[in-house]
Amino acid sequence: MQLNAQDGGNRKFILCQIDEPIDKKKPAYQFCVDNNLPPVISSITIERLKRAGENIAKEIEAENSKTGLFEEDKKQVPDIGFKVFDSVEAPKLKVNDKGQISIDFNDIDALSRIYNMIFTVGLDEPTQVPEEVVKDCIYKIGNHYYITNSEKINSDDYSNAIKNGKVFIDGWTASLNGTLQNYKEDVKIVF
Repeated sequence: MQLNAQDGGNRKFILCQIDEPIDKKKPAYQFCVDNNLPPVISSITIERLKRAGENIAKEIEAENSKTGLFEEDKKQVPDIGFKVFDSVEAPKLKVNDKGQISIDFNDIDALSRIYNMIFTVGLDEPTQVPEEVVKDCIYKIGNHYYITNSEKINSDDYSNAIKNGKVFIDGWTASLNGTLQNYKEDVKIVF
């Protein structure tokens, strides 16, 4: 972020942090408790990223507010935003007393499943914000369509996505109905 601020670059990065618990004797533990955050290392990392971005923005705004500076000499505040992703367990298969199989989704929201597919497929940058085409069901980046909760989608939604790009369906929520069977050559199911 600092280098982008200095030279106007557009560098991106991925930072991975294991959620290690913070020792209760450390000041960082109390910081997390006081701010209603989980007492894990990633909570501190997130806070540091926020503060670093805010400091960079303040420095640039202070520099830009100096008198005598021409408009073209003013610096642009770089992108200091970030996204936080958590790893979650895959849905679990359950068998009831009649031998019927169902899936337990662990209350994972639709957008989290979409981002999981984006990471798994690897064709689009996770820094891009997917456009919602059908609420909680179809999202797209460029001409790549990511589908979850497919049982809520009608055949027109499928055909519109298929004729306009590549289609990836969340395997955990894929409805294996006749509609999906008609498009099995044109879609990829992703787990």
